[in-house]
Amino acid sequence: MSGATGYGLYVRDLVTDMLVYDNDLVSNVTSLPLPPSTLTAGHNYRWNMRASNSAGFGGFSGRLYFQVVPAPRLISPMIVPGAAFQFEIVGVTNQTCVIEASTDLLNWAPAATNSSPAGSFTFSDTTATHRMARFYRVTMLP
Repeated sequence: MSGATGYGLYVRDLVTDMLVYDNDLVSNVTSLPLPPSTLTAGHNYRWNMRASNSAGFGGFSGRLYFQVVPAPRLISPMIVPGAAFQFEIVGVTNQTCVIEASTDLLNWAPAATNSSPAGSFTFSDTTATHRMARFYRVTMLP
């Protein structure tokens, strides 16, 4: 549409078949954060938009699709006597995860990279028992 001054953005949850975001008043921006709790992990979505100017709205864009992948979780922490600290990572099947460790929550270093073909795997840190404090976080690679 020539001379677009605004846009409408529409997001439909394909699991519930509900329109979860409907906004005809999106300004002329290149990105837009959705309100918290608009999207649900594990659901598939379809979105499209349309431009507007002083004459009104144009036609809808093509439909685009995306999925919200659940974040990995760290569960079942335990100390293996004389050996290591270990926990299980539950995530998405065939997703590669990077486990990072820190002693101060400011400086993080990779401790392991692993793929979870079954959706979960166990991580053991044999150096954890030699430290006063050790923190962990896990992120998924694209």
